[in-house]
Amino acid sequence: MPDLERNEWQRDGQSSFGLGMQPSPWGTRITIAFILILLGGLFYTFVLPKLTHAYRVNLTQAKVVEFAERLDLQYRESGEYIRFGGSVYDGAEFEQDENVIVLPVKDGWGNSLVVAYLSKATLEELYVFSAGPDGIFLTEDDIMCRQYTGVRKTLKRVIKHGIQETAKNWAKGLVRGLKDEIFHKSDGED
Repeated sequence: MPDLERNEWQRDGQSSFGLGMQPSPWGTRITIAFILILLGGLFYTFVLPKLTHAYRVNLTQAKVVEFAERLDLQYRESGEYIRFGGSVYDGAEFEQDENVIVLPVKDGWGNSLVVAYLSKATLEELYVFSAGPDGIFLTEDDIMCRQYTGVRKTLKRVIKHGIQETAKNWAKGLVRGLKDEIFHKSDGED
């Protein structure tokens, strides 16, 4: 006959933890599940947002730099950038003009990138912006890349072209001089 006084957690008179009872296998499983859920919640709350933020920042930096470099290759002989044919940005952060254009590329937070073209007397600049995590342009968290063209690139082309022309003319002159010298000497010796 079973002992009615006996607790169902006790078995064969053996005890666990000196309490005179042994834990049920279900109790252990529930405890492990609770600990795993707690650790998962802590990971989701504290670790995952930091990993996600770092990933979004790195992704956005790569997109901003890539697009800035692609746009930097598109300029006229005069050094002026060829404007990207997107829609004009109408936000309050920038003065509204045709030089601030929304790009068809999204940053890590789902916001469109913007390119701003600035012209100065001897220099033209382009800035590719991401508004960053806060979604507002011209704040601390913006991600930006600057490129420039104008006199510097035009001068490079002019100098390169000038050096090539000078070298070509110098070589022609040298050949003519040598040719004249050779024929002149040969005419004088005969």
